[in-house]
Amino acid sequence: MLEAMLTGRKPLPPSDKPVLGFDYNKGVSTGSTQTLSSNLSTDVVNYGDKSAGYAKGLSLYNKAITITPMAALSFMETENFTVEFWVYVDPGPAGYTTFLTIEYDNGRTFPIRIADSGFGNRLQFSLYAAILGANWSTPINRTAFSGGWHHVAVVRDNGKGRIYYDGQLQPLAAGTSSSYGASSVDVSQYALKSISRLSIGGNAYNVYIPEFAIWIGAKYNANFTPNKGSLVV
Repeated sequence: MLEAMLTGRKPLPPSDKPVLGFDYNKGVSTGSTQTLSSNLSTDVVNYGDKSAGYAKGLSLYNKAITITPMAALSFMETENFTVEFWVYVDPGPAGYTTFLTIEYDNGRTFPIRIADSGFGNRLQFSLYAAILGANWSTPINRTAFSGGWHHVAVVRDNGKGRIYYDGQLQPLAAGTSSSYGASSVDVSQYALKSISRLSIGGNAYNVYIPEFAIWIGAKYNANFTPNKGSLVV
C-alpha cells in the first residue's frame, strides 16, 4: 500500500477471498477457473498417515509445479499482500527445502523455504534471494519443522515484511546471522514487478502442500490460530 500511495494511486482494498488459491484436498480454486489441471493430477496423492485434517494434496519430491494465471498477481508490485499455505515436510538431511517461489523482474526470486546449513537450516523468506542480507531467517529450524503439519504466512505491509509460523509472529535475523531482532523488516526496495512464475515445491525433499492462498492486503496483524482447510472457501 505504501508503494501505491507514493505513486498517487488509490490502494486496492484487502480481498475477501484469495486472488489466487488452491485447495487440492477439496479440488477447488479461487481467483482462477482452474481446479486440478492435467499436469497436476498425478502430483495429488492420498496422504495416508499424514491425513490429520487432509485426505489428499500435492506431494512433490525434487519437483516444482507452476501455478497460473500470472496476471492475477500483478497487484503484488505495489500493494500489501499475504502469502500463506499449509505444509508437511518429511525429516531429512540439511539442504534447501523450498515451499513456494515467485520469480520476478528478469530473474529475481522471492522464496519461502527451509534454508540450507549455511543459513542454519532455518525457516526463512527472501524478497531477493541472491542478496545475502535480503534473506531473513526465523528461529524455527528443520528439526522443529519436520514431521508435522505447519501453517506459514508471509505478509508485506506498507513496505515491511514479516512471517508467521503456526500463527505466531517470528523474530528475524538477516543473512546467516542468528541475532534475532525485530519481527518486521524493511522490504520496500524490492518491488515484485513483472512476475513471470509462481511455483510450488522444489529441491530433493518430500514436501506435502494441500492448500495455499495469496491475498491482497496484510491479512494478519497479530498472532492467530490457523485452521486446516480454511484458505480457499
